[in-house]
Amino acid sequence: MSIGEETESPDTLKDIIERAILALEGRQFGKYAKGIAAYDAWKKAILDESQFSESMVIPLQAERLMCHGDGMDCVADGRKSACKYFRKMADLSPEQPLLEKIAEQFGVSATAAHKMFDTLGGWERGEAQMKAFMKSEIRKRLGELIDECKAADEKALALMKEFAK
Repeated sequence: MSIGEETESPDTLKDIIERAILALEGRQFGKYAKGIAAYDAWKKAILDESQFSESMVIPLQAERLMCHGDGMDCVADGRKSACKYFRKMADLSPEQPLLEKIAEQFGVSATAAHKMFDTLGGWERGEAQMKAFMKSEIRKRLGELIDECKAADEKALALMKEFAK
């Protein structure tokens, strides 16, 4: 939030990329997986058959879908925004070809996340999506899309590290 006059210089592109690297690098924080490591934890959770059943009561189905939905939303929105940002920076700095490559990878990740919505039958969190999410073959496809997001983010991370050198 910003109120009043600027008191500091705006962040540089390098500052922003260094923070993005810190956020994206895989790590454990207590019981929680962060950054790239979160993709493996997410996939493991949705492929754990003991946590899903088509006869499961609706509140538990909703809980499972909401958790998965949070991940989809974060990746879809965050990577789409990152793609737009790096495209803008690439346009402003054509002498920096890595910026367009970073944008491309975030675009790949965002596209894979949007395919998750299609796999579930839409972006909503309704009964149709809950029923779809309870099906093992749907969750396996979602796991493949999680892998696509992870691979693209790993490439974007490597490119950002190269840029930050």
